[in-house]
Amino acid sequence: MTVIKFCRFIIKQKRNLLELVRDQRPGLFSRPMAEFFDSSVAGHIRHSNDHFLKLASTGFAPGANVDYDNRERDLVAEGDIALAFHNLEVIDDSVKSLGESELTRDLTVKFMIDPSGESCSIPSTYSRELAFCSHHATHHLATVRLILETCGIVVDDGAGLANST
Repeated sequence: MTVIKFCRFIIKQKRNLLELVRDQRPGLFSRPMAEFFDSSVAGHIRHSNDHFLKLASTGFAPGANVDYDNRERDLVAEGDIALAFHNLEVIDDSVKSLGESELTRDLTVKFMIDPSGESCSIPSTYSRELAFCSHHATHHLATVRLILETCGIVVDDGAGLANST
């Protein structure tokens, strides 16, 4: 089950980056950075966690639908690093509990395809969407890495790097 390994690898990277912030520069967590379009470490972690949490909340009923554009944006998590750690635990526990029957479950994914709100739906599987969430998180972790390095925090060589890089 390599998709679970990939997902847990991403969760570990998130934890490691959050630990660096918590231990070295706690005020950096939610501080908007002008150099990064006023984004913050908290915003990137929260955004990518929201995708995992949306998928987890979808469940495994036949015909389940995932609409990432219509997800709860937990802005409280952007001001509370303890909540960010907690959400990672929730995600990790959810991922660890997945078996083959859940991973191969069919579902439908809805995407907004233009600013007017027009959308399309495509068939997928839970494992494919778990891979999407993990892959999507990688570029957010790359930005978190750049924010930390801009602030003088030394980051592990592999953090935020796509596996294909």
